[in-house]
Parts: sequence; C-alpha cells; structure tokens
Amino acid sequence: RVSLGKGLKARGNVEDWLGKVEESMVVSLRKLTKLSLTDYMMRSREEWLILHPSQVVLTVSQIVWAKNLTEILNGGGDIQANMEEFVTVCVKQLNNLATMVRGDL
Repeated sequence: RVSLGKGLKARGNVEDWLGKVEESMVVSLRKLTKLSLTDYMMRSREEWLILHPSQVVLTVSQIVWAKNLTEILNGGGDIQANMEEFVTVCVKQLNNLATMVRGDL
C-alpha cells in the first residue's frame, strides 16, 4: 500500500486538489523506490518482491536490469559469454516470478 501523506483534503478547486494529490504521489513513490532499491541488495529477490508495492518493484527491477546490462557491456572480457549468462539469470528470475504469482501471495 502506498500512502499519500497527511493533510490532503478535497477542498477548493478540483485542479488544485488533484495537483496536490499528484505531487504527494510522486514524493511517496520516489521515497519508496529509494528504500526498495537499497532493500533489493539485502534480501532474496523473492522476499523483496513480496515486501514492496508492485509499481515500485517494477521500477527497481528495471533499474537493476539496466545497471547489470550496462556493467556487462562496459566491463570488457567475453561479452558474449557474459550476455548468455545474464539471459539465463533473467529467464530464471522470470520463471520464479511466474511461479510466485501462480501461488498465494
């Protein structure tokens, strides 16, 4: 669950109130994304997936994927072999995710 903060009341012009809701959403999601990114490094992926809101999980997963891919492409060495290993890891993560969503979350 993502909270929107305190003090948001539907008063005044709709445009003003919705603007404040949007600002609050951005602040909340930014804070949760930073916390989730730190938490990603400390937990198993499966545990991490369950503990954070879906929108945040999707964002952090994309950040980590892009970071890992960039490291492979810029890291030198055998890029082909590293990419093949990365694909294997990604497929394993997707299969684990599929198994998780088929079960009880």
